[in-house]
Amino acid sequence: MLRHEESLQAKQRALLQQLDCLDQECEELRASLGEAEDDKAKLAHQLKETQTEKQQVQGQLEAQQQLVENLQQEKLSFEQTTSELLRNISELDELLQELKERERLLVSFPDLHIPAETQFECTGNITDDMEKQLQANNIRISVLEEENSRLRTALAKMKEAAQQGVLKVSLTPATSQCKGGQLLNSNRQSAMQAESGALSTMAQPILVIKQEHPKPWPPAGRRLSPEWSGFLPERW
Repeated sequence: MLRHEESLQAKQRALLQQLDCLDQECEELRASLGEAEDDKAKLAHQLKETQTEKQQVQGQLEAQQQLVENLQQEKLSFEQTTSELLRNISELDELLQELKERERLLVSFPDLHIPAETQFECTGNITDDMEKQLQANNIRISVLEEENSRLRTALAKMKEAAQQGVLKVSLTPATSQCKGGQLLNSNRQSAMQAESGALSTMAQPILVIKQEHPKPWPPAGRRLSPEWSGFLPERW
């Protein structure tokens, strides 16, 4: 009996020890469960924040993509506009050069280059006609001044080259054989022709009048009728 009781007591002690171990394990598991739940809650909160950030980033990305598309469209539009502007500028430059050459020819050779569109009829108003003639003369003077400026520049360069001994300019252009003398003689002749043509052009009205007009604008070299002589300059 004693041995039986001792064995039962030993078993009881062993069970109590196991029970204590299980209690400790249970407490540990409960603590771990609490920590796991806390971690789960944190992870859930982080996941929610991450999803919110993801949505924000996606919205920003879509907005940036839309902005990039708009900028690309604007770039294409600007490139097309720039191309058109460059083409227009090129055409305007060509037209400007043509008009400058035409203006120069009109001043140098007025009798040979009179386009039909510049032949105006007399308006019947002496003030308007004289203002138009004044504008035409101012254009001729401006072209002649530009030509004189170019001639002065060329002459200054030739004189500088002659002083340095690079170019020899003869005092007798008619018998000179050097290139500098020929160029100087050619420039002088061109200047004299331009000035002569401009003066002859300025002496003639730019307006062309039909013969059936009751009071035609008198061309250069003709005597003025008494009704016009009181209003026009003496050169007419």
